[in-house]
Amino acid sequence: MPMGIVTQTCPAPECNLTEKELEQFLEELTNYVNEFEPAFERVEQLAWSRTYVQGLLGDASRKNVEQMALELGKNVRSMQHFIGQSGWKVEPVMTVYQGVVADTLGEVDGVALIDESGGGQARGRVGGGGRAILWIGGQSREQPGGGLPGLCQS
Repeated sequence: MPMGIVTQTCPAPECNLTEKELEQFLEELTNYVNEFEPAFERVEQLAWSRTYVQGLLGDASRKNVEQMALELGKNVRSMQHFIGQSGWKVEPVMTVYQGVVADTLGEVDGVALIDESGGGQARGRVGGGGRAILWIGGQSREQPGGGLPGLCQS
């Protein structure tokens, strides 16, 4: 166990994908992002969502919007606008995401809890928090305001 503060991170693993595997991954990633198309009101929002996901998976050492946009050769202010001010609502995105999670991990007797109560300014919109979602047996229940009071009481 180190006695001091460790400031170095582990090096990224070496990418050993074949070109065919990389093409397949990119196709699957595009298909995944396209599943969210119904959640966006404008075509540009879907395009920016693709760019944002590419940035998260990219080589930028800091995963903030500015660094990701610069790495991808995109307009920084436009990407910042998409993330911070574009008028898309979180509910349709969460509905699609819940379906993807249910299809991937769901079981009839499964239970999952996603607690989004960790801060945020605009409830119900991207960047906001303040709610918790509980899946029991394939059905979701939402608790506005975050947390699930009463569930852990004996």
